[in-house]
Amino acid sequence: MIPDSKIAQITKHLNEEILSLEDFTHCFLVEMETKANNKLDIFIQSDTGIKISECSRINKKLQKYLDETLLIGEVYILDVSSPGIGRAIRSVREYTVNIGRHLKVTPVEGKKFEAKLISVSPEEIELQINNKGRMSTQILSYDKIEKAIVTVKF
Repeated sequence: MIPDSKIAQITKHLNEEILSLEDFTHCFLVEMETKANNKLDIFIQSDTGIKISECSRINKKLQKYLDETLLIGEVYILDVSSPGIGRAIRSVREYTVNIGRHLKVTPVEGKKFEAKLISVSPEEIELQINNKGRMSTQILSYDKIEKAIVTVKF
């Protein structure tokens, strides 16, 4: 595993030196995971939806930094990608990217439910719920949401 102090350095470099570049100001770090064998998974999102080419360019810039500093040694595995479907939403900015999409919501209290994300504010989200053909809206503050995951509707 990569120590927390080194993860903090990588996060700082990523945010201050890479994602602050003009080409990437619309991108933001969602999550960073470390695994055995010096594997580092970095999940990046964009205000307009992240492209594979952007992930690839961010990966190359971060790899160059890691190779030059040897911060996590000479042997490591680096993977930069989008969070993808099935990962929990973690920030207001991520909710904003997903307006119009369907979510599986696990509230702090109550049963899980599916709904369409209608709007986002700094304090809460608005959801449209289809209950057997009857549409209703529900507003949930972030502290009332245990987990929200983007789902695909066919």
